[in-house]
Amino acid sequence: MLDFPSPAVLWVPMIQHDGPAGCMVVDVGREVERGELIGEAAEAGSLNVHAPLTGRIAGIGHVDTARAFDVPAIQLEPTESKGVDEGARETRVSSSTLPDELKDIELLADLADGAGLTDFGLPTVGLGDKLRRAASKGVRDIIINTIPAEPTLLVTKLLLAKYLDDIIKATQWLYSALDARRVWLAMDRSDARQVTGYRSATSGTPIRVVGLSNKYPQGSPTLLTKVVLGREIPYGQSPIDVGVLVLELEVLPALVSAVRRNEPMVDRIVTVGGPAAKRPGNYRICVGTRYADILGYVGLSHSVVRIIDGGLMKGASVKSLDAVVTKQTSSIMLLDQDTDRIPNPGPCIHCGWCQEDCPAGLDPMALLDVVERGCPSEAKSLFPHACIECGLCSYVCPAELPLTEAVVEIKQKVSLDV
Repeated sequence: MLDFPSPAVLWVPMIQHDGPAGCMVVDVGREVERGELIGEAAEAGSLNVHAPLTGRIAGIGHVDTARAFDVPAIQLEPTESKGVDEGARETRVSSSTLPDELKDIELLADLADGAGLTDFGLPTVGLGDKLRRAASKGVRDIIINTIPAEPTLLVTKLLLAKYLDDIIKATQWLYSALDARRVWLAMDRSDARQVTGYRSATSGTPIRVVGLSNKYPQGSPTLLTKVVLGREIPYGQSPIDVGVLVLELEVLPALVSAVRRNEPMVDRIVTVGGPAAKRPGNYRICVGTRYADILGYVGLSHSVVRIIDGGLMKGASVKSLDAVVTKQTSSIMLLDQDTDRIPNPGPCIHCGWCQEDCPAGLDPMALLDVVERGCPSEAKSLFPHACIECGLCSYVCPAELPLTEAVVEIKQKVSLDV
């Protein structure tokens, strides 16, 4: 993991997930410590927001993120020369001092809430809310996903190598707190040595390592539930509704930090890459860091024409270099003129590829037709909410039609009747 220095200023947004904004609890001119609460979860679905670094509150304003515009934000001028020392972080979360069992799911959820933890998924929700819902539904199976949600994400191996003890410890807590039957660690089976090594490392724990074909979008919770446990998820429901809690690997080290010393989520390990990146790699970047500062530090091998927050299949285009990193930022892709493909839509040639490749078995072209005709009521019979938004339909379409965009749009307009 590469160091990323603290910028001259951070703009910390009050919305960093798919939910309502937190409520600011600090005034301009106040000195704050790293991890201090600066935005409080004031309503259902909102998250606590903490100061990413020690510094002074310099202003209150608004900022854009890759997924939201004009978000209330706090301007923080850091006084730290850089982020938390990685060695100190590892020492403080030494697994030898952690309990083997933590059987109170409400305590785990409360600690996750206090630390402002998300589930690292898309859509992104609060981890505490997700754990409570799993408990209320009587979840007995847990799947920990190490298969990247996007082909461009490269952080999984780093996490497994660096935080394996913490991953096992957090898994044991969840296993005990939910009285689970089994915890499944879903891994890419193409690296047989890695699969064998982690089976050995997790021997004697509740974890069972299962090797899967890493064929995009295998990392989707819906597909993992089907492949690992053979359970179909009814339309409009989630893995939790069929007794399965699916968590991304990044959740576990973050949960250990929250339980051990109430360490809040104030940064994210971000994969910075793409053909225009001069120094690509995995960087630990504070939330509230501007994309302009990231490009300035990473450098450009040549001109960048598009920045994607997230992977190339599911990510969002960054409209301004003044926009900032949030808890949803998993990767930043810097595309140049040769790799930035702007679609040129033409008429559908009725090849059927979008239907053939849809992992949910939908008819994307029919949903696009509904959108173009302005008849959202007709979409109910086409089950738009079953879409996992993987982007494959748009990717394979020879006519370059905006199929994924149409399904996402219609999902927002059609009520979910189940």
